[in-house]
Formats: sequence, C-alpha cells, structure tokens
Amino acid sequence: MGEMKSAYDRAMERAGKLGKLSPDEMKKQEEERLITIGKAIADKYLTHGSTQVLKGDIEKLRAEDRALVGKGARLGLAGSITFDKGATMESIDRVSEGLTALAADKKGAIDESIVGVKKLLEEMEAELDRTYSSEYSHLESERRVLLQGLGISGSAVGGVNTEGSTAWQLIEEALRGQYNTRLEPLKKQLSQAVA
Repeated sequence: MGEMKSAYDRAMERAGKLGKLSPDEMKKQEEERLITIGKAIADKYLTHGSTQVLKGDIEKLRAEDRALVGKGARLGLAGSITFDKGATMESIDRVSEGLTALAADKKGAIDESIVGVKKLLEEMEAELDRTYSSEYSHLESERRVLLQGLGISGSAVGGVNTEGSTAWQLIEEALRGQYNTRLEPLKKQLSQAVA
C-alpha cells in the first residue's frame, strides 16, 4: 500500500505542476514592483519630504533599480495632481519641484504642463467663487428652513454655514469633477514628458 501524503505535500505537487514564471514575466513583475516603490517614495515626498530626501531615497537603492524607481516616482508625482478639495497652488508647486529634482533635463516640458495646470486651477477656483456667490442666498434660506424645522430660529441662528450644506457640497463636487476631467489631458502630457 502506498504512503499517505499530507495536504501540504499534495499542494506542493500541484503548485509544481502549475509551472514557473517565464523570464519575461519575472522581469515585468520586477519592473512593476520597482515602479510601485517609486510611487511610494513620491507619496512620502508629497506628505512630508524635501527634494533632497526624495532624491536620497532613490539614490539609496541599487544602481540597477534606480531608473525604474525614479520613473515610478515621477509618474506618481504627475498622477498625484487632482482638483479635489485641498488642491492649492502650493501643492502643485511641490509636485513641480519634485519632478524638476528628478528630471532636471525635462524642466521646460514640466514647466509648460504645470503652467497649464495652474491656469486650470485658477479657472476652477473662479468658477467655484462665482457659483457660490450666485447660490449663496438660496443655500442660506435652505439652511434656515432646515434649522427652523429643528426648532432653531431667531437670535439662536447667527451666521449660517452654507458651505457645509449638502446642496453646496453636491454643486462643488460636480464642478470639481468637471475640472478634474479637463485636467486629465494635462496630467497625461506631464506623465509623458517625465516618463
């Protein structure tokens, strides 16, 4: 009678039959890993780093890995631009500084794309201001009605926070979405310039 095999032994036999990755597949998997590391380094820089730390984190790596990690960091920086809440000229400048530190030879293309991004951000902010001004009285009366329904009225109601209203949040979200759609070609142009 044959030996009984453990579940582990049977699983290992099945895994062996599945085959191994080809050299091309292993190379592609390694490239993806290195690009992901680069994107993580870019995130770290955007959160609390300096360009010296950004470059230093890449230079710490093995020489053969630096090119792909650098590419991942550049793509991560370019892809991080968004017009969600919190987007500021300073955050865009930070991306620009990081990209220039990693790809000084492409400064002209980076600057050209960043100028377009900043113009679009200014346009969006102006549109948000215009829309808010035109909707303010409607949003304020809507909030007052809501507060009155809760039994709060008269001198108990000081300034009404119209920016916190659901109606304004929906309007703002829709506008930001439209501008994020218009931002995508600029991000693509920037990514291609630094890839």
